[in-house]
Amino acid sequence: PMDRLAFIPAAALAAGAEGSFFQTDVDVNSTAPGPSMMPVSYRFWWLPRGQHNSTPAESEVFVLDPGESIRHENILAAVFGLAPNVLGSLAIAADSESLIAMSRTYNLPSAKAAGTFGQALPAVPLDELITTGESRRITFMSENADTRANLGCVNGTDAPVTIDITEVDSTGAVLETRTMNLAPWSNKQINQIL
Repeated sequence: PMDRLAFIPAAALAAGAEGSFFQTDVDVNSTAPGPSMMPVSYRFWWLPRGQHNSTPAESEVFVLDPGESIRHENILAAVFGLAPNVLGSLAIAADSESLIAMSRTYNLPSAKAAGTFGQALPAVPLDELITTGESRRITFMSENADTRANLGCVNGTDAPVTIDITEVDSTGAVLETRTMNLAPWSNKQINQIL
């Protein structure tokens, strides 16, 4: 069964600030060694931002041979047939722990010489998500005239969850505490959290 879940916390096919437009590509790799290993089957779940996703949209089943990898370019359009402007997260359901994935969400520059900017995020296995009663610190969050900090959260369960978010400064002093409520399989993002 495809019971091994991993989550990509952010995926987009949408307009951004200053006339930018973002899309997401996902690389999927089978780390199974040698030809004696079995192929890996997997499918994606689309989890639109801010929605109750108790029955996530599922992709077709994909299969990778041992050691094989594939890039799903513009995954939201190519795999799910979505049109702009959509934001959310993805889950990957696989039948083996030997599947790893990484996403890249980036802007599409109007001039190819302009380059791109964006973010790369690894797929986070279900057993590495933060659980009830557990705290984690997010490092490297800063915001100024040149950078911004966005915080995205994904509920990797079929039950609602409440997340407590405490912002602290570099001395450890509490700046603000917020609460985020997430419906089953849902996700939200706070832009410019600081």
